[in-house]
Amino acid sequence: MSFFNKNKADTDRFVLYKPEPPNTDIHSKWRKPSSSYLENKRAKTQQLSLLKTLIKLSSVLNVALGVCVFCALIMLVFFTDYERIVFDDGTYLSCIIEPDGSIVTEY
Repeated sequence: MSFFNKNKADTDRFVLYKPEPPNTDIHSKWRKPSSSYLENKRAKTQQLSLLKTLIKLSSVLNVALGVCVFCALIMLVFFTDYERIVFDDGTYLSCIIEPDGSIVTEY
């Protein structure tokens, strides 16, 4: 019956985070709620507006990139001449077999 009589004090649980006490150094502003970087409202609003602008800009750029990739894919699928075969061996001379069967050399 020990299953039903669980430990009420929860002594067997894990502690994942133990909060640190605030810094007691009078010359340091680290981990102090009265430090200037937490109370400067103007800096906070400027940072917030900058972050909002960056989020809007990145979303517009993501949409533009998606449209460009989609258009490139459409052009690749529908406007590529798959009947023209190009043999290229890395030199300045390429051998091209046209759809009518003629062989052309390109420089």
